[in-house]
Amino acid sequence: MSHNFDDLEIIPLRESDHALASIAYTDEYKQATGLLRALMEKNEKSLRGLQVASNVIAQNPAHYTVWAYRIDTLKSFAADVKAGAADKDEKLAALQHELRWVDDIAMACPKNYQIWPHRQQLLELFEVNPDLLGEELTLDREIELIDYMLSDDSKNHHVWSYRQWLVTRFPTLVNLDSELATTSIMIQEDCRNNSAWNHRFFLFKLKNDNKQEWTTKPSFQEEVEFVANTIDKAPQNHSPWLYIEGLYSHYKKDIKDLQELTFKYACLPSDLGEDEEPLITSSHALDLLAKIYLKEQEKSKALEALNLLEEKYDPIRKGYWAYRKKLVEA
Repeated sequence: MSHNFDDLEIIPLRESDHALASIAYTDEYKQATGLLRALMEKNEKSLRGLQVASNVIAQNPAHYTVWAYRIDTLKSFAADVKAGAADKDEKLAALQHELRWVDDIAMACPKNYQIWPHRQQLLELFEVNPDLLGEELTLDREIELIDYMLSDDSKNHHVWSYRQWLVTRFPTLVNLDSELATTSIMIQEDCRNNSAWNHRFFLFKLKNDNKQEWTTKPSFQEEVEFVANTIDKAPQNHSPWLYIEGLYSHYKKDIKDLQELTFKYACLPSDLGEDEEPLITSSHALDLLAKIYLKEQEKSKALEALNLLEEKYDPIRKGYWAYRKKLVEA
């Protein structure tokens, strides 16, 4: 539907005459943003305002102000529908169409940040006013959209952040077993996917009082075996080493129990015979071994491991390893 704007006086963009560089906006964009400023000046929250917002976002999806105006407009529509306004049917239709409209923007602009806070506020609006949605609020369409977008870019941090927000904001609607299974699949596809590892750790750290329920949550030992098997595929992959260290810290387990795992990928010359060369296939295993030796008060061995990292296996971070050595010697 096209609306009439003859009653509005377009408010042009005011730019300094002394600007270092002026942006070459198109006439269409100037017209659209001029109408937006006029509507905002009048504090008008209307169907034609929604149309203008759509036009501006189509040309500049990263425009913070228009997204704020759009959600405020939709919230006013919700109030008008409840109050039985004359145009309540049109406004209800606009509300019910909004998630699908945002789907299209998300797929066209997958790195856009503004989509996700907008979507969060929509879900909260529908949670408080379930009649507006026209159906029961579930997260099925949200997870479907997220999975689709992550299939295109498995490390899109905006999408992952939104996924974590869903888990914490709607605990009774989230299937944690399915969430964990998703991370397992993604890690199997790309064991270096830090985002998938991060989400997996996030799931394990959830508090029981968050109302989330597991059907088949892995035991601590099962999770350790999962990580160990993943490390075996790519020992120099930093992600699972960080994860397993974090897991031990979270469950207050002793990292000395990981010594056997580290020995598969790193050992010290002092642990071998005179003619034997240490086989080190992971600098991360060597790093963890240094921490284990320090915990066991074997400072000389911890320093030996850190020297190997500084001089041979990770010299690009020479300054960091020198700092770690000072901590050991302190």
